[in-house]
Amino acid sequence: MGSKRQIESHNIYSVIVMNWPKIILLVFTFLYFSTINGQFRNYDMKDGLIFNNVVHLAEDDEGQIYIATNEGLNVYDGDRFKVYNQQTRVGFSNKISLTLPLKRGYVLIGTEDKGLFLFNKFQDTIVALPLAGEKKQDNWAVHSLYLKEKTI
Repeated sequence: MGSKRQIESHNIYSVIVMNWPKIILLVFTFLYFSTINGQFRNYDMKDGLIFNNVVHLAEDDEGQIYIATNEGLNVYDGDRFKVYNQQTRVGFSNKISLTLPLKRGYVLIGTEDKGLFLFNKFQDTIVALPLAGEKKQDNWAVHSLYLKEKTI
């Protein structure tokens, strides 16, 4: 009969032989994800973000990122941030709750206090979208936007 140490060595060896594909996969997965870590970058107010507390993020078909904050909307084109808020657009809001990119350069913008807006990124314009029968949009909060089909 073999010693206890020989039995333990044999068991470890058989576990390795039986599970070598899983072990190789685990090693390659670890190596892959450890190299991805360098691709993330954190942005803050020093980089041009209007506010560090982000409420919502969305990306359009061309890669522009729309960042909703309680101090306005940031649009990031990969190089710089552009700010849209009450100080840069008369009648707009600082309290952006979410965005929904559409086709052809349009983006729906929901706010916490002034309802819904439409942004045209090619003309750099923002217009209020009044609700049916409402003349004033003050105190209308938009918390969710849904598009059944992306045909717009």
